[in-house]
Amino acid sequence: MATYADARLRIQALSNASAAAIVTSKRPRTAAAAPFPSSDSTAAATAEQTSLDDIRNDAVVHAQGVSKEVTALTLALRPPVTELAVVGTLDKLGDILAKLAFIVDLLTRYDGALAKRVSWYILDVLETFQHFLPYATAALDKVPSDRQQKARNELLRSAKTVWTTVDKADQLPQTELAAERQGWRDAITMLDDCLEEMKDLEESIEGGDDDKKEEEEEDTPAAEGRTEQDASARPASRQRQRVNATRHLLRLGRLLVHRLVTKTATSSPAFADSAFLSQTRNLTSRMSALGDDLALELEPPQEGLVEAVDDLCQVEDELADLLEAAVTARGSDELRASEGEWMATWRKQRTGVRSKLDAI
Repeated sequence: MATYADARLRIQALSNASAAAIVTSKRPRTAAAAPFPSSDSTAAATAEQTSLDDIRNDAVVHAQGVSKEVTALTLALRPPVTELAVVGTLDKLGDILAKLAFIVDLLTRYDGALAKRVSWYILDVLETFQHFLPYATAALDKVPSDRQQKARNELLRSAKTVWTTVDKADQLPQTELAAERQGWRDAITMLDDCLEEMKDLEESIEGGDDDKKEEEEEDTPAAEGRTEQDASARPASRQRQRVNATRHLLRLGRLLVHRLVTKTATSSPAFADSAFLSQTRNLTSRMSALGDDLALELEPPQEGLVEAVDDLCQVEDELADLLEAAVTARGSDELRASEGEWMATWRKQRTGVRSKLDAI
């Protein structure tokens, strides 16, 4: 017959299993060990995507299973506790956790944005579940009646965190492109933080508080150039001029990433190529990191600024070239025309901002 001791042993086993799966999920991915190695073959790419789709769906199903059994466990732990129901539910959770652990290990063999998003989702589920377990253990303890309600409320609050985390499955992307677009939006958020930090630094140098509020940014390089010209017309120290020019140089990089997000909102073969997605992921990640580097280098005495700016311009050029090549190779005539005009304007503005920075 099931006892409290049996339940505690199972909870400890669940805690150990979830901890091990969490460690695995944080392990670096090894793309070389993927079941379907990288290839230009359409058949191989389709097979890999289909397999990853199945993994994503299984992960969601098993996460929902965790949510369901956590609900059952909170009911079984309601006084008077039913030991048999508790142990039975814990056994079901053990089976589900083993399946999630298998998926976590499998995902380490995939190198891509979708695999990463699914892995992060499972990690969140595992961490909230692990946080829930001590409250389940505490619910097995016999406590005075005046403390029972408090313990019960703590258990339910922790269970609610698990339920909320599992429900985030609705936010999981279903394709590699959708996953990459989430990553690009994350990069934009990071770049916005860097730009705000640069703006604060600029305003802290030599009368920045008297500056007029900048107009809302438009998704056009021409608008970016006008903002830069207006800013450069104001009297400022050389350090402040460098901050201003560098900030607008980074904003032009942000425009490229924002362009990626807006142009891929509708389906187009120009942006669906796996090699294109992989390269843009690397470049946007590098640009985000360089934003932090630039913010640091802009602090006086700005000795490493030139090298950081060179690195940023190189990444921007590579991303711009990649966009142009994708549109030229796979875009429609209309897309080629619109993107060609946009990119020509962007390059002109970027050249102007860089020249201004070099002249300071």
